[in-house]
Amino acid sequence: AASRAAPADAAAEEARRRREAEYGRYGGGGDFAAAERAAADNAFVSAKRAVERTQATLLRVLIAWLHGCAPAVRAFLAPAAHLPVVADLALAESPHVAGLACVLLGCCLSCGDSDETDADADAARGVLDVIVARVGLDAFFARWEEMRRSPEFAAAEAGPTLAPGLTRVTAQRLASGDASQDGASVTASHLYDVDVARFVVAFEEQVKERVISLYARPRGGV
Repeated sequence: AASRAAPADAAAEEARRRREAEYGRYGGGGDFAAAERAAADNAFVSAKRAVERTQATLLRVLIAWLHGCAPAVRAFLAPAAHLPVVADLALAESPHVAGLACVLLGCCLSCGDSDETDADADAARGVLDVIVARVGLDAFFARWEEMRRSPEFAAAEAGPTLAPGLTRVTAQRLASGDASQDGASVTASHLYDVDVARFVVAFEEQVKERVISLYARPRGGV
């Protein structure tokens, strides 16, 4: 009896979904159904944007903590779970999250101490191994470049500019559905400032040099 009930329940659920798609969850059809779908889409986009912003903000905090501080890098790398999580974020759909995750991995590669020990070099080489295995070295720098090519990053790198005046056209766009795209740009633009953008550009070259030096230096500092 249970086996016969399962297909019936599935068929009923499918029929409900079709009715909801055509008439909306609360009935009415036509514009009501379209409005419900639009509201659901907007809620999904807003939630996704909030997750992106939260992840990017946490990555920026970690970058500020780890960059140039060997003790902080050692503390961050001590729990084995940290590095794979950041490596997975380097493959995120968002270019901002992925790019900042790559910058954080770069901080783990280059601790910044002039008196680096052999153990530090071996730890950095372990980070490089994780990057190669989980991300790929080409993809690692490609995601970095993708972030740099984004309009939001380019605007931050160029420095602050005066905001354009509110015109009738922009007011109409803000009042219409086109505002959702503007909201996405505003949210992403707050992920960077001019100092962060210029640091990322300069730091990328340092990370490339660090990768070359790690490949050239044998394990154990011989």
